[in-house]
Amino acid sequence: MQTPHQPAVGETADSRPRLSILDTTPVTPGMSGYGAVEQTVAVAMAADELGYHRLWVTEHHASEKIASSAPAVLIACIAARTRHLRVGAGGVMLTNHQPLVTAEQFGTLEALYPGRIDLGVGGSAGAPDTATVYQQALGRTARSGSNYPQYIDDLLGFVSAAFPAGHPYAGVRVSPRVGPVPVFVLGSSERGAMLAAERGLPFAVAHHLGLAAPGPLLELYRARFRPSATCAEPYTIVSVGALCTATDDEAEDIAFDLGLTEVRRRTGAGGTAAPRSAAQSPDAPATLHERGLVRNVLNRSTYVAGSPSTVADGLDRLAALTGADEMMLVPFDQDGAGRVRTVRLIAGAYRRTMLRTPAAGASR
Repeated sequence: MQTPHQPAVGETADSRPRLSILDTTPVTPGMSGYGAVEQTVAVAMAADELGYHRLWVTEHHASEKIASSAPAVLIACIAARTRHLRVGAGGVMLTNHQPLVTAEQFGTLEALYPGRIDLGVGGSAGAPDTATVYQQALGRTARSGSNYPQYIDDLLGFVSAAFPAGHPYAGVRVSPRVGPVPVFVLGSSERGAMLAAERGLPFAVAHHLGLAAPGPLLELYRARFRPSATCAEPYTIVSVGALCTATDDEAEDIAFDLGLTEVRRRTGAGGTAAPRSAAQSPDAPATLHERGLVRNVLNRSTYVAGSPSTVADGLDRLAALTGADEMMLVPFDQDGAGRVRTVRLIAGAYRRTMLRTPAAGASR
């Protein structure tokens, strides 16, 4: 159990779900890896100060746009510079790692920061799936994906030190010996929902990746859920992109410009970040064709953007549609100060009826 502190954002008298953060450690053009990592730490420190429940970091490889390639290392840094926040991976791509090594890494983190470490796992490569060279560099084989369910089972055995008698790994002892680190299954398909349900694990739906209707996946998970020693009932997290500014118009401008940056990156029309708005840069306005492409990019994205009240209303609607126990915000302004602004403004909107409660330290 965590040290008692201010209530987690979202723990309110009106039963709003908790709010947490997923930060992807984006790298803007011209930014160094040093700056990208420090911005993620700054987001985490703000989330800790404001009472968010947890912050997770991602695993991506060989990407010029994302600097989070070693979640366990980044988690150690963030946990050292925060006090109350649960910190974890969203997630470790388990098919890139041996389950024993993952259990040892997160056991060590738990020994350093007791009661504050989460382990979310996924089954993708975290690298371009079509690039065979990346698969080879990560040590993946043709069987890595199909072995994912077994990797989860092995990880659970190592984390809990509870392999059944006769299991080949029953005599393997994980060091350091600590309490079990909570394991979450991440997913955006029926496979992930079923893996979590059958093993009695919490399920985090990657709604921010563009999954238009997470409701059916969550219904499947809840219907097939089997209680386990660590999770007596279903527990769901829904991630969603978020951008919050003082006004709706300002948020729409930033969202458009981020979409324009992505369009120009894909088409090779520009190697630098787009201006904050076309009005601020009359010499480089978006063309009619680019505007259409930006609309397509934004329409495929799943996010809430606007003023604090607009974003809070959007999150409330998503919570009502999904019945999520927890909402995980993915601040998508690539500028670190912008992500911190989003985190602060949304926390303020959610504190209208905040209650102090011991539940703020629960592990889930």
